[in-house]
Amino acid sequence: MGVLLFIAKYSGLVYTIHAPVYFFSCHHIGAHSFDKMLLLRKVIVILTMPFFCFPFYGQIHPKEDVAMFEYRIIPDINDVEARTYTINANIFTTLLNGNLEFGLSYSNNQFSFFDQPTLLDEASYEETHILEASIAFEKKVTGSWSFAMGIAPTLASDFGNAVTHEDLILNASLAISKKWGHHMGHSTIAFGIAHGTAFGEPLFFPIATFTRKINEKWMYYLGIPRSGITTNINERHAIKAKALFSGSYSNISSTVTFDNRTIADSKLQYNGLDFGLEHDYRIQPNFTTVIRLGYAAVNNFEIVDNNDRLLYDFEPESSIYFNIGLKFNLNKNANESEL
Repeated sequence: MGVLLFIAKYSGLVYTIHAPVYFFSCHHIGAHSFDKMLLLRKVIVILTMPFFCFPFYGQIHPKEDVAMFEYRIIPDINDVEARTYTINANIFTTLLNGNLEFGLSYSNNQFSFFDQPTLLDEASYEETHILEASIAFEKKVTGSWSFAMGIAPTLASDFGNAVTHEDLILNASLAISKKWGHHMGHSTIAFGIAHGTAFGEPLFFPIATFTRKINEKWMYYLGIPRSGITTNINERHAIKAKALFSGSYSNISSTVTFDNRTIADSKLQYNGLDFGLEHDYRIQPNFTTVIRLGYAAVNNFEIVDNNDRLLYDFEPESSIYFNIGLKFNLNKNANESEL
């Protein structure tokens, strides 16, 4: 039984979902010198150098080592167009009779602003970057109970100036799950606590998910912060419908001017509720295409200062969105039935 671990920012990977468990994010970690930050980054690189991982939507499940490229566009959030390019990979191994995942992910977010007031320094907010390293561990405690935990240091910034603690988000989570039933049809309940950007500004939120695998073709999951249903039409085609809270929180290290005030380390914050319909097509054993069309019910898209006080509200409107991606199986020795 696998436990799904994720940082609630981007969707789009192909997964076999069992019990969703979400990583959390803790943004304010105290002041650090740049030298200490550089040392921390070197440690992260050393820990993750042999591995690659997707932006933390990943299931702790052996033999599913994958890499993926994805493109997403939201064409109109009240005169703002948002585009995201993501490349990521993950690899799994075993440790202490449990499953261990390592990963690395990079996302480039680009925004085009139209008809915004002149008081907004648009150029400083046109591009942000998210670089994430991750490690997660899941272990079966008894025949039916498992626990999962992980950590994923993340840099989310425009990188307009030298990296500081303001650019760092330290992600982590802890959850337990119980499974019952048989191989052909089983149920799983998972619960825990998380702190992250699923709702925009980093905050604590509960994890509560019920998953039911009806048979080899049908599976659904209900809970917070995501729900969905999957049907495997055959070995090559799968259809997925899902609803999830989606958010992001990036530091803008460039100095900007608002209403004759000079401000450093402002934040670009987004959150909303995404509804999507996805088609996965396995071209051949090692490649799968992913196409998703959805509706983003945007609740907030705004700029806040370093104390989370509102500077500018884009007054977002809901919009359709489109995703396209290509997933590559890194475990080339796996046959088609194992993917």
